[in-house]
Amino acid sequence: MYLRIYLSLLLLIVMACSAKAQKEITVVGEYQSEWLTSESKDQAHKRIKDQAIINALEKAFGKPIFQGNTTYIKNNENGGLTETKTGFNMVADSYVKGEVIEELNTEFKEYKGSKAISNEKKEYIEIKCIIKVKAREFIEPPLNFMTYTLNCVNIENCKTTNFKNNDNFYLYFKSPVNGYLAVFLDDITSSSVLIPYSYNRTKYIQGFPVEASKEYILFYNDKKNCLSDMLIDELSWESSSGLEKLCILFSTIPFSLPDFNKNNESNSDVSLPQNILSEDFMKWVIKKRMENKCMQYSIIYIQSVK
Repeated sequence: MYLRIYLSLLLLIVMACSAKAQKEITVVGEYQSEWLTSESKDQAHKRIKDQAIINALEKAFGKPIFQGNTTYIKNNENGGLTETKTGFNMVADSYVKGEVIEELNTEFKEYKGSKAISNEKKEYIEIKCIIKVKAREFIEPPLNFMTYTLNCVNIENCKTTNFKNNDNFYLYFKSPVNGYLAVFLDDITSSSVLIPYSYNRTKYIQGFPVEASKEYILFYNDKKNCLSDMLIDELSWESSSGLEKLCILFSTIPFSLPDFNKNNESNSDVSLPQNILSEDFMKWVIKKRMENKCMQYSIIYIQSVK
């Protein structure tokens, strides 16, 4: 009994939905902007303060950059780009890689000026906010599921990320808890949904249900790999690009798939491959992970070989 309780507590710790955070740091941000005539002073202070917070967090943890199917963090010191899968926070409609724990000091300064508009001199006021905050970075928690690609159903000998055209394509998946799964294949331009399977996608639009500790070989037409009413999409590899990205999302609670009709109205038939622009897909992933702290995300890079 004691061992069972201990193991249950350990599983709860492993499955904690809140992301790990680094140690807290102190950073200063600033932003200056004209006080718009449509704003009250409080509204102007709020808008400019939010931008100063974004400046502070970008100084500390870098600026998110979206390029096709990849999200990078731009280092403010050397301008270098580093690929990231880390979850994000949002401040004033901007993605940031950290969060403010405490505001230590906030100062506003006003500067008066004038400018010529249609040969008429206009007075204006600019407001500058300097803010000192205690902040922490979002750190990706370790994955609590196991997944890898295969070119045959022998899970001991067929694990690979290199595929020739017409090779069988399978995905191994195992989780310690019940949950919901979605899998996408991205070719830099667009992301196509592979799981849930096309035949049952309407029913399982909130994710493919998986059972705890069960080994799945997805895209393999075998009864133990599916539910009683589920038809399987069997896949063979076919690609004209050198490197593609398999994106795996798993959550202990249901979640909705992207809006595939946003970019292609003719793509409403779930029996057809459904896709979304790569950049829109990455933004969808970030939004879902901000809403759902229990969602985990993994990437497998697939190499096409001759």
